[in-house]
Amino acid sequence: MATTAAMAFLGGCFMPPIVGTSDGGADLGTGNGGRGGAPVVPPGSGGTTGSAGTIGGGGTPGSGGTPPVGSGGAGGTKPGSGGAAGAGPATGGGPGGGPGGSTGGSSVGGKMGSGGATPTGGRPGTGGQAGAGSGGAGGISGTGGQAAGGGAGGIPGTGGQGGGGGAGGNPAFGCPVEDALAACYTFDADPGTMVIDGSNWGNHGTTDAVHVAGVQGGMALRFSNGKQTVRIPNHASLNLVGTNATLEAWVRPTMFPTDGALDHIIAKQSADPMNGYALGLHLATAGTYQFGGYSGGSGILTGAVPNQGWTHIAVVWLPDESISLYQDGNPVRVGARQENGAGLPLIANQEALLLGNRFPLTGYTEAQFAFYGDIDMVRIYRRSRTAQEICTDANRRLVSGVCM
Repeated sequence: MATTAAMAFLGGCFMPPIVGTSDGGADLGTGNGGRGGAPVVPPGSGGTTGSAGTIGGGGTPGSGGTPPVGSGGAGGTKPGSGGAAGAGPATGGGPGGGPGGSTGGSSVGGKMGSGGATPTGGRPGTGGQAGAGSGGAGGISGTGGQAAGGGAGGIPGTGGQGGGGGAGGNPAFGCPVEDALAACYTFDADPGTMVIDGSNWGNHGTTDAVHVAGVQGGMALRFSNGKQTVRIPNHASLNLVGTNATLEAWVRPTMFPTDGALDHIIAKQSADPMNGYALGLHLATAGTYQFGGYSGGSGILTGAVPNQGWTHIAVVWLPDESISLYQDGNPVRVGARQENGAGLPLIANQEALLLGNRFPLTGYTEAQFAFYGDIDMVRIYRRSRTAQEICTDANRRLVSGVCM
């Protein structure tokens, strides 16, 4: 809040008028009438006129010799001229105007907003409210003295400053603006059965899964019957080819699989096991899952994902066709290859991208490859993400090489 105060004063100065004077005529002879008093200052605007000079009296007859002026001074013949007008005060009459106006009105600053979306998306905070400050009231005018102006009005208060925008959303739960991001699904603003892609590519889809509370106050999708999926039509941007790619998701599994098949979280696969890619969970020791990436006809499994809890998992394809796997931002397998030393290349196909299941295979049911639980914040990149970036996506910080 900013308050501005100003006080103005106009002081009056009273000066009495200067009255003109006159001297008398000569004592003897035919003295002239007294001359008017000379003005002390230039004529003012309101002095009193000087009184006329006194007529000189007659001279006394000389007792001998020549009288100074004549033998018998006659009475003065010319009356003294009126004195010059006295100078009035330089300013008008009485005291000056009253005191100036009172202080200006105060202003109240607007409240700062608490949230706001960052340029890279993120689950946004609430925007800042506009400032509610009002203009201050003008000061009270001074009462005018004679010929003096009224006191100056008070300085008006300035309006409150508008609240700033809210702080940016958490980048761990948004969609960065970059062409290498082929698809990004937050599930936070999906209308009806649509699933909105937050990347530049517009790879939107449809789903029969149910929206539920997700990570950090957002929304997620729940897959609970072994048949629900998100289906995104095939697009060239979704065909990860060669090397350099990343798949990421937050998962909360709720039911163990009853077979040895991979429960698919992200899958772009066909009947040919050599092409496409996948990220999924596989039953490990009691109470946990392993997770892994699949491409080129093979896959790598690792980690220990708990049941009934949120976990961030990621698989990164590296330039040498090996893959690295991250759990909650920390690497659990780095540069992994097939047992025979071969890599896991990425090969394009023309199938749709599915979340929560995979392309159906002859001889298997949908439920055998279905994921049971909640999925949030799915990202597909056409490049290898760094350890620092993966740690940030897991909503953590990299400290001395450890994601904490």
